[in-house]
Amino acid sequence: MKINGGSIAPISAITAIQQANSIRKKITVSDSDQVSVSDKGQTFNDLLQKAKALPAVREERVQEISGQINAGIYNIEPSRIAAALRFQAFNLNITEN
Repeated sequence: MKINGGSIAPISAITAIQQANSIRKKITVSDSDQVSVSDKGQTFNDLLQKAKALPAVREERVQEISGQINAGIYNIEPSRIAAALRFQAFNLNITEN
């Protein structure tokens, strides 16, 4: 048998389309997909939201200390400052290593 000037490309394209259609029919999308968060995850999320809601600066504390400074009654405790500096230096060393 002799085929003149014919091409099998259109036939292979039809076959590819039929295969794609049969695959689409097999794929189903579920409406019942769900995500479940553990109790610890939910607690973490709740705490995170509460922390985000806190102001970056405690205005009442700033006003209190400003008032004490202006009145000349603010007491500086060098030992507390030194302890805070040691604590900060210790934490920086831990995170850098």
